[in-house]
Amino acid sequence: MRHTKTTLLVIFVALLAWYFLGGGIKLHLRSEMTQMTRDAAEEYQQARQEGNHIDAYAQAGLAAAAYLQMEDWEKEAAIVGIGNEKP
Repeated sequence: MRHTKTTLLVIFVALLAWYFLGGGIKLHLRSEMTQMTRDAAEEYQQARQEGNHIDAYAQAGLAAAAYLQMEDWEKEAAIVGIGNEKP
């Protein structure tokens, strides 16, 4: 019984170490950042389609910032280029 508790404790500590040191938390954060970036891009597209230019420009800035955080330079450049178009 004592060995079982020790084994479970070692497994638990190893899983925690992997999560925090081995990249598990990075994977989780990357997933959250990806969803945030998608949401920002969708809000930008929605504002752009509704025709409110001020909102579209504001959303373009937020979407560009989200892509910069994700280090997705191509999509960020595309949003910045779209945001600089004249209405």
